[in-house]
Amino acid sequence: MTSTIETDVTQKLGAINLEVSAAVKEAADTIKEQADAG
Repeated sequence: MTSTIETDVTQKLGAINLEVSAAVKEAADTIKEQADAG
């Protein structure tokens, strides 16, 4: 059985990973748009 703290940390890390993934995708899309316009 996992502790409350472990669960909380896991959820926070999951949220951070989602934010990072979204930021990376956004940056990649921006670079692609600039390359297409370039």
